[in-house]
Amino acid sequence: MKRSHRIFAALILAVLIFLTGCTGGGAREERTFFGFDTVCSVSFYKGGNQSVLTRCEELLQEHEWIFDRFDEDGLIFAINNFAEPVMIDYAVADCIRIAKEYNELSGGLFDITLAPIMDMYGFGSDEPSVPDEEMLKVLLSTMTGMDKLQVDESDMLIKPFGVQMDLGAIAKGYTADRMRELLEDSKVRSAIINLGGNVVVMGDKDGEPFSVGIQYPFEADGTSIAAVLVSDASVVTSGIYQRYFEKDGKIYHHIIDPTTGRPADTDLYSATIITDSAAKADAMSTVCMLLGAEKAMELIENTAGFEAVFVTNENEVIYTSGLEGKVTVTK
Repeated sequence: MKRSHRIFAALILAVLIFLTGCTGGGAREERTFFGFDTVCSVSFYKGGNQSVLTRCEELLQEHEWIFDRFDEDGLIFAINNFAEPVMIDYAVADCIRIAKEYNELSGGLFDITLAPIMDMYGFGSDEPSVPDEEMLKVLLSTMTGMDKLQVDESDMLIKPFGVQMDLGAIAKGYTADRMRELLEDSKVRSAIINLGGNVVVMGDKDGEPFSVGIQYPFEADGTSIAAVLVSDASVVTSGIYQRYFEKDGKIYHHIIDPTTGRPADTDLYSATIITDSAAKADAMSTVCMLLGAEKAMELIENTAGFEAVFVTNENEVIYTSGLEGKVTVTK
C-alpha cells in the first residue's frame, strides 16, 4: 500500500470518529496533532498546560516509531524482519503479554501474528484482493500463530523468521493508557484523550459524565447511532466498516478469523468496550467482533470491570446491563 494513501484514508476515518466521539466543548487547554496515521487530540478541563500537551505529543511520536510496522525505520519493522532473537522495547513486551492474555481468553481468536494475511488482502491499498485459499492455508500453518512468539523474563523475543506482528489492535490503546498516566502524574483531573477514536475520559465535566458517540456503521461521516455517558473510563470501538473493500457484492473487512484467514463471519457491525484500560478495551473489542453478538454479550456480562455496546448487522443497538440508563440510541 502506498503510505500516502494509507495516511489519507486513516485521516478521514479519524476525523469522523473525532467529530462523533465526544460531545461537550469548553476545554481550557487542547491540542490536535497527527500520529499513528490518524488525527489525535488531547483536551484538558481541569489542570494541565501547554507543556503537558507537548509531552503528550512527544509520547505519541515515540510510540508511533515503536509500533508502525510499515515504517522501515521503525522498531516493529525491524523486529518483524530479524532472523535472530532480539531484545525488545518494554512497550512491545507489554503489548505481547496483553495479546497473549486475550489470545487465551478468546480460545485463540485474538492473534497479533496475522500481518502476512492482512497484507495479502491489501486493506486500504489501491488494489485490494481476495487471497487464494491454498495460499491462506500455507500462511496460516507456517507464518502465523501466537504460539510462535516467545518472550523470556529479560524481554528477549524469540520467533521464527517470517512471522510478523501487527500490534494495531493494541498499540493505540496502549499509548492512550500511557498518556493517561502522564496526565495523572501532571495533576490533570479532567481530560479527554482521543487517539483516532480510542477515547480515554479522565474525571468528569463540571460534575457530569462525558458523552461519547458511537458511529453509525456504513453511514455518512459524523452520523452517530448511539451515545454513552462515561466518567474515568476508556471507550474503544472495533467495526467492520473501518477498513474493508467490496468484491462481487461481498464485503471483505479487516477483522480476520485466524482459524480460516478470512474476514470474521460475524453478526456484529461494531463492538464498543468500556473499561479502565484502553489497551484491554482495544483487544476485547476485537475479541467480541470475532465471537458475535450472543457469545460476546455473555463474555462481557461475566467479565468484571467491562461493559459493552454492540451494533448488530441489522443496526440494532444492544448493551450490557451495567449501562442501563447510560446509553442513548440516536439513530
